[in-house]
Order: sequence, then structure tokens, then C-alpha cells
Amino acid sequence: MPFVYADVEKVYEKTEGLKREDVRHLREWMGKQPHLPQVTDLDIIFFLHSCYYSIERAKISIENYYTCLTASREVFGRKDPEEFRKCLQEAAYIPLPKLTPEGYQVLFCQILVSDPNSFSFNNHIKYVDGCMKSWFLERGPGEGVVIILNMDGFVLGHLLRIPLFSIKKLMFYFQDALPVRLKSVHVINTMPLIEKVLAVVKPFMTAELIKIVYFHTSNLETLDKFVPRALLPSDHGGDQKSVMELHVEFQRRTSNVSLISRSFSKSKRAGEPMSLNGWTSSQINTPHSALRGRSGVWKLTNRSTVDNATIRLGYNGMDNNKMEFGVCFPDSCSAPDLELTAKGIGLNMSLTEDTCQTKQTQSGITAGGYVILALACLLLLLIVASTIYELCFKADSHWALKSFSLWTNGKIIFRVSKPGASDISCLCGIRVVAMVMVILKHIFIFRHSRVARNSYYYSYWIHQPKNGPLMSLPFAADLFLQISGCLVAYNYLRRQLKRKEFNIPSYYIERYLRLTPAVLAVMLFIITWFGYIGSGPLWYQTKGAIEPCQTHWWSCLLYIQNYQSAMCIPQSWYLSVDFQLYVLSPLLLVPLARWRRETIAITAGVTLISIATAFVEAWTYKLCAENQCGEQTVFMKQFYTFLPARASSWLIGFLLGCFMFKVKEKEMGAMEKRTAIPLMVFALLVYVATIFGDNHVVISEYDRYENSFSLALLRPTMLLSVGCIVYLCEIGRGGIVASFLTNPVFVVVSRLTYTTYLVHYHVLEYHLDTARVGPHLSNYTLLVNDFAGVLLLSLLIGLVVSLAVEVPAQHFVMYDANGKLPAGAMEGNLIELGSFDECLRLVRTNNHGLTGKYCLGSLYVPNRYVSISPQLARVKENLFLLI
Repeated sequence: MPFVYADVEKVYEKTEGLKREDVRHLREWMGKQPHLPQVTDLDIIFFLHSCYYSIERAKISIENYYTCLTASREVFGRKDPEEFRKCLQEAAYIPLPKLTPEGYQVLFCQILVSDPNSFSFNNHIKYVDGCMKSWFLERGPGEGVVIILNMDGFVLGHLLRIPLFSIKKLMFYFQDALPVRLKSVHVINTMPLIEKVLAVVKPFMTAELIKIVYFHTSNLETLDKFVPRALLPSDHGGDQKSVMELHVEFQRRTSNVSLISRSFSKSKRAGEPMSLNGWTSSQINTPHSALRGRSGVWKLTNRSTVDNATIRLGYNGMDNNKMEFGVCFPDSCSAPDLELTAKGIGLNMSLTEDTCQTKQTQSGITAGGYVILALACLLLLLIVASTIYELCFKADSHWALKSFSLWTNGKIIFRVSKPGASDISCLCGIRVVAMVMVILKHIFIFRHSRVARNSYYYSYWIHQPKNGPLMSLPFAADLFLQISGCLVAYNYLRRQLKRKEFNIPSYYIERYLRLTPAVLAVMLFIITWFGYIGSGPLWYQTKGAIEPCQTHWWSCLLYIQNYQSAMCIPQSWYLSVDFQLYVLSPLLLVPLARWRRETIAITAGVTLISIATAFVEAWTYKLCAENQCGEQTVFMKQFYTFLPARASSWLIGFLLGCFMFKVKEKEMGAMEKRTAIPLMVFALLVYVATIFGDNHVVISEYDRYENSFSLALLRPTMLLSVGCIVYLCEIGRGGIVASFLTNPVFVVVSRLTYTTYLVHYHVLEYHLDTARVGPHLSNYTLLVNDFAGVLLLSLLIGLVVSLAVEVPAQHFVMYDANGKLPAGAMEGNLIELGSFDECLRLVRTNNHGLTGKYCLGSLYVPNRYVSISPQLARVKENLFLLI
């Protein structure tokens, strides 16, 4: 049966307090408003009734109502018949047949299709709005309306398809425009997801509306005191027909509902446009309008459960339980002032002075900076003078006076000569490959834990098999340790072959002086100049790189940083581990010359003990492969930088060095080609298997045995395969692999790996923290936009440091050139950063002296742990909830 609108005369008779003269007065008032449409007496009665017959309040409600209809056309505008029918199939919005004892009408709402892919929030609001209007107009004004929202079938995907701006408009409509008396809203069959729904809606709800919203679990006894059970559908314990039966009946009656909403012409309004909760209708209706004021791009995020089967959105300290956005306000206001203001309007916003910046708080040049600048200028003059001296005197020049010459040092770096019979030439290529892996890994870590417009990309990315090699990039540190151990043993045996004396104090001093000049130069630059060379909304984060150098410089120079919580030059944890193993190496080197077999056997035993230690640490602290769950500090301290756990990589390299000495001295027979080729293929397959095996462990459900064995065994297995490749390359059976690893380009670049390692971390820090907007992450942007630029700039700066500091210092240190060791690796919300530069440029030249103060605030969202499937991660990758 189609809708039949209520008889106005009967409404007058049964509605106490309703006066005809009030209706007439409002009709005359609307007639004088050229922007408002002509309406029926029944329409006006609803406005009067909802405002308890206050004429002035009714006028405001009428203005708000028609403002919503016109200014929010995407929510309340023209209704498409096809979309209307689609909404009827996806959800049920049913007026229940009977009233409550208080005379309230009950609207029951329920999702029918749990698949959110076709869900359109705006279309459903249009559908509900049209049906409710027809329903109310048929029954006439009642004592009030009760809404019941059944959360069965409502999933996270539905929430993620709700535009935040539409929610804001809807809340305004319900609270200030809808011509009904809303008595209460009841959410039944609640779930953890409801907290996220409430977190999105609550900022736009008045205190009065919040008081009448109630939540009920599947046990509906708490609902009975508001809505008697008998009024509910039969499938919810009531005496009425089932939800589907009532829905089908209501569908038949809505076939003649008007799909066109009446609106008004805002162009005919006298004076300023009507404001919709602070947004003018002209702003809202402009398709390309931008957000103004203290607003930005907000995103509802959640943290996944801490196990390997779900997506780890808390990766390496990244907090996805908050939204971050930039705000600009007078610098006379403090961060706590703004935080209190935000909390006063219902926003759980966190803001500290640490994230705020003004022109005055930006880093300036200190006295120490001028001292370092003077030393740099002096060094530059020394380089120029040394170069001119060598070019003038050539063969007659003294080695010390030309030690800073670009000509001499450039030849050392760029010279390419045929490798000698005793050189392990393929290590140059392995060193460069490992260095590339280090930079790529740090880019991957930083990018996925810093500002991004699609922070959920990582949750999709991690499940792609093609990205398996990138997940195992921390193995680069183990490659460096293997090379270090190999060269220590090999060079020592070469010295013993030449009957050279092994002086332990000199051995230590040479190593320390070999590493420290470049480290000291980088550290002094970080302390004095790094904070000054950049700016931006995120530049305050560089304090985390500068302050440890100011307080823990001594641990950096003593190479004990792996035992410190704050690290100056964070990646130097590897130098600390390597230097400590170098200090302990005489315990193996001294007996190696006399009792080689016994020493090798002991070394193998210690290697097994180190592997067992790694397993025990992983098992005891429930560590995950590549630190994909748990606390990063625990992972770093108990495994990643823990000397006993990482010693196995160095010891495997030590054994490889002993083995390669036997090969080079022809103590072993050459391998036949028919045996070498299958062995090379096997070694490459093992290397690939360890990489993808590590990725499999990361994305699988957490298993304590699997993760412990992965952390303990995958690295040694990978290093054994690399050792096999080195052996085959050096006996002339490496084929294309040997040609690749011994390429002359790698020989040159390998001489820059140490300084490139020292500077790349802060080059990347500068690259990220000077950003004004967040990037959209993809493999392309990571490899092309980030990696290529950071690698090139790091190599150029590394070349400068090598020419100015590292190589000149080597002239004054007696050392074996083959002992040059590269360095290792270190692992690393949606954010709207606002207009940072414009904020700091704000200056008011009157007596008030108003200047801009930029802060980065964090808005925390109430949350429970929610598992996210890879399929959902695809949806979330490109999802944005925009105000």
C-alpha cells in the first residue's frame, strides 16, 4: 500500500500545543524569504513540533534544513532511481509497526550485505532520508523517534568507505535540522569496531546527542527498558515479523517515494551565505574548494595484532593509532594551551613543544659551528696547497706534503689495475652489493615508518612474493661481518707466510686510526651543522640524530655503541661489533699460525655456540624474524647488535679466510668444471631460498620455533652459500658471476663504501625530514625517487670525505690495504603537514608582534587490536577519509 500523507486537520485536533496562527506566521515568514521553497502546512507543523512550538527555533531549524539540502547535494541531493533500488537490496531501514509505551516511533536499521565493496554511504543516507520523510509525513508528528542500529554485518570495510565530511554534515543535519524529536539511538550487537565508528563520529556530536546514544551487546536485556522486546522483529526476540518480512513490505510502500528533494536558491539569500557548522554553503558546494584554517587530511588507523599472520602496522616504532596534522597559531600560545582547547571540543589531541617550531627555535650557527667551519676551510686550503705542491714537484715531492693532494688520493680511489694472484677480487663486488642493500633497507624502513599518504601500503607490500629480497636486506650486515672476518684471517696468514712479526698493540692502533678520522669528521658535522642545513614540518625529528652525538660521542669513538640505548651515527653499531671482534681476533690468530687445524676446529665450535646463542635469545625473548613484531628495543639489544649472537657471521668469514688461503697457496686441487657449475647453481639457489624463506616466516602466523630457527640459521646458511660463490670465483669457475663481481666499476666504488656507509644515514634523514608533503609509496617511488637520489648523493659526499679525510689519514697509518672494511646496516600516518614555511613567515609588525608558531600534533583514536587480511589491506592502501 503506498504512502498516504496525514490529514492536517486531524493533526491539529490530536496535537496539543499546536496553533494555527503559529503555522500561518511561519508560512508568511517563509513567503518573504526568496531563497526558501513553498511548503505545505504539514511540513511547517513538523518544524514547529520538533522545536516544541518555539517559532524562533523553528525558523532556525528551517534555515538549517534547507541549507543542508542545498549545500550538501552529495548527501541530500537528487536521488538516482537505480542507486535507490540498490540501497534497498543492501540494507534495511524499517519503521517498526508499534509504538513504545511513551508513544515513540521506532526505526530499525540493519546491513543486509556484509560485502562493503558496493557500499555507498551517501546513497544510503539519501535513501533513508527519503523514506523517513515519507514515513513521518504519513503518521504525522509523534512524541519522538527512537533509532536502533544493528551492527550485525557491519565490517571495517563499511567504515572505511564512509567519508568523514559526510559524517560531519549528517551530524549537523540530525542535531540542528531534522524536524523530528530524536529521543535516543541504540546500537545493538556491538563489537570492537564500534569504538572506531564512535571515534570518527564523536568529534561532530553535541554533548546532548552523546547522552542519548546507548550501546548494547548481543544480550538485549539492556535495551528492554527503552524499547520493549515485543516491539522488535521476531529474529531479535520480538513478536513482530522478521526483519526481511518487514523490509519487503516496506519496499513495496517506498515504490512511490519522491526521489527529488526540495531545496532553495542560495543566490537569492540576502546577506552572507548560511553557515553549516562553520562551513559556508558556497565553500561546501564548490567542487574544488580547499580546506581552510586548522584542518587537514585525517585518517582513521588501527594497529594490528602482534603476530606474524597479520599486518604489522606498528613496524619499527611507527604509531598508526594516531592521526597527525600541522597547525599554525600565534607563537604567544603554548602547545598545552592548544591541547586544552582541542580537548575542550572533544578532540583527544596530543601536542608538545618538542614538535613546535618558530623562527626563533630553528637551529642557528653555534660557536662550535664556526670552529668546525674554520677547520674545514683550513683543510680545504691544505688540500689545494698539497695538490699544487705535487703538481709542481711531481717525483721529487715528499709523501707527507702530498698526502692531502687530490691528484694522489684520486689515483688511489679511481685506479683500476689487474688483481694480483693473492687478491680475493670478488669481495669488491660483494662489498658494493652489500652497501646497496644497506641503503635500500634504510630507505624501506624510514619510508614505511615516516610520513606517507598511503601508510597502509606496507601491509599490502609485505605479502607480495616479489618483495621477498627487500625483506631480507638486513643480511647485508652479515655480509660485511663475513668479509671482515675473512680478510682478518687471510691477511694474517699472508703476513705469516712472509715471516712478518705480529705486533698486537700496533695491530689495534692501526685499526683504530684507520676507522676513526672519518667517524670523527662525520660526528663533528652532525653536532654543529646538521641541524642548521634544513627545515620543515618534520625537521624537529633530527634532534634524535643530533642529541646522541652531543651526549654519547665518547661511546662512538670507543666503538661500544652497541651497548648504548642512544647512538651517535646509529648505523655505527656495526663498526662497534666489528671493532670488538677485531680486538678479540688475536685469541684465534696467535694459535692459527702454529696449530691451524686445531684453531679452525675451535673456531667452528665457537661458531656453533654463537648460532645457539642466537636461537636462545630469539626463543627467550620471543623475537620475530626481521623484528616484525614485539618491541624494537628488545630486538636490537638482544639480537641485532648483540655481539655473541652476531659473532657467527664474522667467524664464518674467518673460516672462509683460512680456506681461501689454502686455495691461493695451491694447498687444494682445482675443481673440475662439471662439478663447479652444479655447485654454483646450488649456492645461488640456497641464497635465494634463504631470502624468500625469511619473507615466508615474516608473513606467516607467528610460530616460536619457526622464528627462532629463522633468526639463528638463515643468516649462517646464506653466508655459507656466499662463501661457496667466493671460492668458485677465485678458482676460475665463477663464470658470469665472477665477471659481475670483479667489474672495474665495483672495484672503484668499493673504496667508497666505508665513507658512504657513514654518511648515507643522515643523507636519508635530510631527504625525509625536509619534506613538505607526504609521498605516495610504491616500489617505483622507493627505488627511483628515494633510492637513486640517496645513493648518488651519499656516494658523492662519501667521495668528498674520502678525499679530504679518510685517504689522507691512511698515508700516516701503516696498514694492509686489503683490510679495508665497509660498514653494516641499521633498521628504521598519514600526515598532513600543513603550510610550514607560510606559518613561520607570518609576522605582524604592529605593537603586538604576532609571529607564527608551527606545531605537529597527534590525534589519538580509541582502538582495539584488529586483524587485517591481505585482501583488506589492498582496499586500505588507497583509502583516505577527508574532512
